Amino acid sequence: LLEVKSFCYEAEEGDSMVKDLKEETGSIWRRQGRHFPRYDPPRRLFRPEKSVPEFVAAMCTEGDEVQGSIVDFRKLRAVADPEDLKILQQEPLAFFDNETGMRSERVLVAGEMEEDGSVILDLRDAPRFEAEGQAEAVSAFKRLGQLAERWKEDFQLRSGDLIVVNNKRAAHRWPSHAKLRLVQGTRGADQWQERVIK
Repeated sequence: LLEVKSFCYEAEEGDSMVKDLKEETGSIWRRQGRHFPRYDPPRRLFRPEKSVPEFVAAMCTEGDEVQGSIVDFRKLRAVADPEDLKILQQEPLAFFDNETGMRSERVLVAGEMEEDGSVILDLRDAPRFEAEGQAEAVSAFKRLGQLAERWKEDFQLRSGDLIVVNNKRAAHRWPSHAKLRLVQGTRGADQWQERVIK
């Protein structure tokens, strides 16, 4: 975590570097900053990958234990059908949100293979989010979601506990009632000096 700098997005209230988890963003797989806060609604909901933080830290602030979940993309890549990943790297999908009635733009949910063999993945929970696109890609995405549920790891945080997640290597999920403070950051680079970005 050396040289990591925290930042916030323009869309976040008060431009605060530290924020509380909002109830509407809990209980779903997420990579902080990718689609919360929304990038440019209603035209675009997904933020470009270059503006997604590398790390997110979450601290449990009060109340009972909070159970979170995390899924490691390296594990998913290892157990997923290579043909499914190939399709998801080539065929974009849109997502209809059954809670808000919003439909996202079409995006590739599987990134290119990194040097260390990992792949950045964007998971969306059913039945809230309905994937739309080529039938083979939709089926591949559903299978990937099932694998995420099978290979996720659950953990508990008590008041004062802190967890740091590599936002490029894993997705995380919290219950909607969780009392958490979140900080997002990335390694120092010129593009992050302003510390407030779109």
